[in-house]
Amino acid sequence: MNDCPDRERELREQWQRMHEQRHEHEHEARELAEKDINRRLEDMNEFRRQLASERLTYVQRDWYDREHNTLRAMIDTRMDGIRDSTDTRLKALENASSNWQGRWWAVSGLVALAIAVGALVLRFFKV
Repeated sequence: MNDCPDRERELREQWQRMHEQRHEHEHEARELAEKDINRRLEDMNEFRRQLASERLTYVQRDWYDREHNTLRAMIDTRMDGIRDSTDTRLKALENASSNWQGRWWAVSGLVALAIAVGALVLRFFKV
C-alpha cells in the first residue's frame, strides 16, 4: 500500500509535465499559424499593390472612346473623297468586266449557232 501515494505523485508529476508540454505545443502551433497568416496577408497585400500599379497603365474607357471617335471622324472625312474616286473606278472596272463577259457570251452563242447551222446544212444537203 505504500506504493500507491508514490505512484499517485508520479502520475501527477507526469500529468503536470504533459500539461505544460501541451500548452507549449499549443503556443508553438499558434505562433506558427500566426506567422503563416501574416505571410499570406503580406502576399495578398503585395498582390494588391501589384494590381494597383498595373491599373495605372490601363487606358481609361472615356479617353479611349473620345480618341477613337475622333480618329473615326478623321478617317471618315478623308475616306469620303477617296470613296468617290474609288466608286468611280470600281464602276468602270465592273462595266469593263461586264462588257467582256457579254462579248464572250455573244461569241459563244455565234459559234454554237454556226455549228447548229452547219449540222443542219450537212443533214439536209448530205454533202
